[in-house]
Amino acid sequence: YCDRMKVPATVSELTKERLRRVAARLSIVSGQVDVGFRVLKLDSANIRAWEPEQGKVKDALLDYVDHIKPGRNEDDLYFELLLKLGYDLCAPAEERTIAGKRVTALQDGSLMTCLAESIRAEDVDELVDAMAAWRDELPPAAEFEIVFRDSAFAENELVKANVTELLRQHGITEVWSV
Repeated sequence: YCDRMKVPATVSELTKERLRRVAARLSIVSGQVDVGFRVLKLDSANIRAWEPEQGKVKDALLDYVDHIKPGRNEDDLYFELLLKLGYDLCAPAEERTIAGKRVTALQDGSLMTCLAESIRAEDVDELVDAMAAWRDELPPAAEFEIVFRDSAFAENELVKANVTELLRQHGITEVWSV
């Protein structure tokens, strides 16, 4: 099979093909539309380690304003975050677009993320109000966290402070950035 499909002869390639065939059969038999699956590949961390060259710390500070490795997207950050925080990679989640930003919430009510590259001052009120309202729709969780991309606030640190304070006014105190 792998030679015919010109893919590496690995267990993962065979497993993916078996899943595709089962999904196709299930969709025919049951009429279900979404019988897909997700494949994740282990890669290096998305966050660059702080390793300034000796004597070049000043230059390194500017280079590390955005400490996310180039070419990494919101999905890369999201799944690494799930791994590092100990969440199941298959945990059911929902996505919404709020103030033009992709926001994801785990359906158990424990985690919400907004890993957009930029959050502007004019987006803050809409973003915070909608995130707080969405949090109220979710099941109550023992702990609830919201995680943002730190470099999204690079243009204006006051925006980050405003987001954090407005969320606190809505009773959300566990606000982090990566």
